[in-house]
Amino acid sequence: ANDLDQWEQGKKEEETPNTSKRNEGQYRWMQALTNYTLPKQADRLVADISSQIESLECVMRALLHSCSSLVANAYAYAASLADFKMRYQEVVKAEASSTDTTQVEYANKSDSQLLKVLQTMGDTFTRWSDIQTGEPRIIERLLQEILRYEHGCILKLKELLKLRRDVIRCHEKALETKIKHDREKATLENTGRMDKALRMDYKLKEDRERVQITYDHALYMTKGLFFSEINRFSTRKVQALNEMMGTLSAAFVEHNKAVQEVWDNSIKSLHSRR
Repeated sequence: ANDLDQWEQGKKEEETPNTSKRNEGQYRWMQALTNYTLPKQADRLVADISSQIESLECVMRALLHSCSSLVANAYAYAASLADFKMRYQEVVKAEASSTDTTQVEYANKSDSQLLKVLQTMGDTFTRWSDIQTGEPRIIERLLQEILRYEHGCILKLKELLKLRRDVIRCHEKALETKIKHDREKATLENTGRMDKALRMDYKLKEDRERVQITYDHALYMTKGLFFSEINRFSTRKVQALNEMMGTLSAAFVEHNKAVQEVWDNSIKSLHSRR
């Protein structure tokens, strides 16, 4: 946990460096990486992790698409239920009219009993519809948002892996440039153009520095991935999913309790009229 804290602090302080004193967080982080030993065949392991991340990102995109459809269907269901409630109220009004002697010549003789049943059913459908408006929000805010967060974490790790590949390509390019200049110098020396060969020394010095800088950058990025980011990715995912399922379960328990209460009351009302 302390090493991870150093990592986070180091990254934050690196973004806002204080030139008046040593950047302690960054220094400790670099010391931790310097002392860290990479696992054997690290490049092969990174390639395997990259392949896993690509596959995971692909199925996560499909899951998010399915979740968006789930949210849309939940909203559509709630809207359909609200429309059903409204249409039912129109039926109640029409039935009430059929019992009103001021509106019809032949009034329904079961007017009082019929209206009680219709009103009870209408109250049940109204409460059911009102409760159902909450379900899409539960899915959208407690499920979809966490899945989006998880997808974002995958994309972040994927971007770090891509950045590492870019840094390695920079190192390979720097190495190619150095080799090219080494050969040019050798050619100049072999052809007796010593003055030009000596002038190549400055370029080669810059080449060596560039090769070392890009090598160190790639090395520390690789160490950072193994030392922190890959494990943090899994740890953070477990924590987020646990929190999501806990909150989602609690929300649906309360939602289903409310729905059950609607139908329990409806059954009690039916029994009371018998």
